[in-house]
Amino acid sequence: MPDPVAPLLTTYGSAAYRAMMKFLPSADPESDVQRYLYGPLGDYPQRRGKLIRASLCIAASCAHNGKMADALNTAVAIEFLHNATLVHDDFEDGALTRRGDRALHEKYGDELAVNAGDALFLLTLRPLLKNFDTLDMSLAARLLTEFDWAGWQTVEGQARELGWCHYNRLDTSVTDYFTMAMKKTAWLGMILPLRAGSLIATGGAVDPNRFVDFGFHLGCLYQIANDIRNLVDPQHHDRSDILEGKRSLVLVHAIGKCTLREKDEINQILRRPRPERTQEDALRIRDLIAKYDSIEFARSSAEAMAEAASDAFVSTFGHLGPSPDKDFILGLIGYFRSLADMH
Repeated sequence: MPDPVAPLLTTYGSAAYRAMMKFLPSADPESDVQRYLYGPLGDYPQRRGKLIRASLCIAASCAHNGKMADALNTAVAIEFLHNATLVHDDFEDGALTRRGDRALHEKYGDELAVNAGDALFLLTLRPLLKNFDTLDMSLAARLLTEFDWAGWQTVEGQARELGWCHYNRLDTSVTDYFTMAMKKTAWLGMILPLRAGSLIATGGAVDPNRFVDFGFHLGCLYQIANDIRNLVDPQHHDRSDILEGKRSLVLVHAIGKCTLREKDEINQILRRPRPERTQEDALRIRDLIAKYDSIEFARSSAEAMAEAASDAFVSTFGHLGPSPDKDFILGLIGYFRSLADMH
């Protein structure tokens, strides 16, 4: 069976990338504003990434008989907002790399990186304001409210995760994890693109809440898959999630199952500042994860999310006629599931 994801990810992703580059500000290469602001601002977008969020927005629009051109500005805005959160997330988490290169704060310093992240948040407004030139005014305004809501969900989810790490919370439950994943990952990553693309195609006639259930399960599947990949993918041999103290589903499960002595050991490791945590520390926590089969628990949870997403897809998109865009949206379930299946 042909891959339903790769062709549209290439087509829509390339279109979104070209459009993004047109929005990036620039100045004289030797000027301070170029070196200290516009250069760092454009760094993450130019590294491209997979552009899944932009592609999903366009596919949701086209699946509802919309035009890619009408959804392109909104797709670009989603990617700028995503990249802005990455800049700040990497700084907050003490991450060292992003998309095959140094994290922005490692490359340009903390201050310039944070300022570039601020600028990316502002840049998100430009393609959204362009919507007032191409879409009905009420629809363009509605899209602004969609971004406002999704943005607040994202920072609330990030606050939860940062708070758990900052205060070294070891009582985080699986339910807490999925609440965080809904806010931090699912809203911006899946629900917003689905809602926005569908609203654009239908002129605002569709009920955007119909996409929340599917987007939640798809987004949680994606988050769990990334949790697993960080531990088992050879490209993530540094076990950065463990060293950053992220409360991944894998770690949450292991902490919930381990003995009081083992929990105290984890506490002693994670309470130290990030630079003082060693690979030996990461390996010790990795041993406890293996002892309690926490990766397998995460895989089974990913499978449950995939099944729930498949059911929700039928109720959400079943009334639409067949199309490559509809196949793409459904295909993302298998695409994300394959990441969770890595051994």
